[in-house]
Amino acid sequence: MKYLQIIILMLLICLFTGCSSVTVLENDMTLSQLEDRMEQAMDPKGVLAAADSFYQCQTLKYEGIFSDDLYEIQIRYLKPHYLKVTTLKFNQLQSAFIFNGNAAWSVDYRKKTIKNLVGDELLRIKALYYMMSPGSRYEKLFKQVNLDKIMMDEKVFYRLTCYTEDAGNKLVIYVDAEDFLREKLEYDFRVEIDGKVRRIESTGLIEAYDTVNNVLYPLEMKNITNGVESETVVSEYRLNVGLEASEFQAPLFPNESETRKKHKEQLEEQKKKAEQF
Repeated sequence: MKYLQIIILMLLICLFTGCSSVTVLENDMTLSQLEDRMEQAMDPKGVLAAADSFYQCQTLKYEGIFSDDLYEIQIRYLKPHYLKVTTLKFNQLQSAFIFNGNAAWSVDYRKKTIKNLVGDELLRIKALYYMMSPGSRYEKLFKQVNLDKIMMDEKVFYRLTCYTEDAGNKLVIYVDAEDFLREKLEYDFRVEIDGKVRRIESTGLIEAYDTVNNVLYPLEMKNITNGVESETVVSEYRLNVGLEASEFQAPLFPNESETRKKHKEQLEEQKKKAEQF
């Protein structure tokens, strides 16, 4: 499940940067006002708000010393509260996480295992869902959200610092004060990977935006997660794609012992038929 946990965070990341000097300015906007301006910037004509679903396909590339590691990430979103993110490699299913509003699961297709997500793992899935949803409100998702206005690298931003129930986990969002687009996210999370609690620190940069049906979305992003560089490019984005709620359920993997039993019975039946001839 290691890459699945990292991919969840990567999907939330929008900026890569080095150390920057920060000057705090006098704030002139409430959190609610900022959220309204952010929604207007991404969806000025309300097309996304009116859509019942969308599909997005991304290519995720991890940069290696000798070769790159490529993944395809498919995102399916359906109102009122469904989300499914599937990871493929060489067109083979690798993993997925599924959210249906109340419950969430991580799926390992290679090992044919399913894990119910709770606590901060469930919160991260909800965070991804709400950040993809039109009209999302951070104060409804996080335990605490602090807003200030800053100058960083000679540019003005609104900075949202979001805390989860676990005080050690936080998400910092930097919003351009001129166009109100998310330009930077910083993560500092503790997650359980392979039974061990590990710290994940991530930063990234949106290199380009694109527009589909008057909906603005990040097209190209570069990221660093715990020192590992990667880049994400969106190859497809479609609205109103006819998804069904039944697509957002955890898969049913056949019991291995039952599979072996059926296979043995088939072999015995084939042997009997062969003996008749």
